[in-house]
Amino acid sequence: MIDADTTFRSFAKEVRWNQAYYRLARGSDFRAPRVASGTRCDAE
Repeated sequence: MIDADTTFRSFAKEVRWNQAYYRLARGSDFRAPRVASGTRCDAE
């Protein structure tokens, strides 16, 4: 619930928890998103 006491930090934390829950609930594998073609990614 968003009210007068809501901070950006607490809101962002709730969004992250919700994302994790729904990914787990649908059984997705937590692979990193694909990098668009033509872009460079140092992690790979």
